[in-house]
Amino acid sequence: EPLSPRAVLWVDDRPDNNKWERRALESYGIRFELARDTDAGVRMVAEKGPFAAIISDMGRPGDTRAGYTLLKRLRQEGVATPYLIYTTPAMV
Repeated sequence: EPLSPRAVLWVDDRPDNNKWERRALESYGIRFELARDTDAGVRMVAEKGPFAAIISDMGRPGDTRAGYTLLKRLRQEGVATPYLIYTTPAMV
C-alpha cells in the first residue's frame, strides 16, 4: 500500500546520482525537495519545512563530512527531523 504523500529534503551536490532512488520512492507518494549544499539545505528547512525526513550525501566540495556538518547545524537549530546519510561504505 502506498505511503501517504510526504515531503523529503534530499541534499546532494550531484542530484543525478540518486535520481533512480528518488523515482522509486516517488512511486510510493513521497515528494522530494532538492538542495545542492549545506546552506541551501538549512534554508529549505526554514522556508519549506517541516519535512518527513532529510537525506544527505556525505561529502560535498570543500567539506568531506558535509552530511555531518548539515546534521550538526540542524540539531543546533532545534530541528529533530529524522536524518539519513546516503553514501558509499568508503565514505563512512
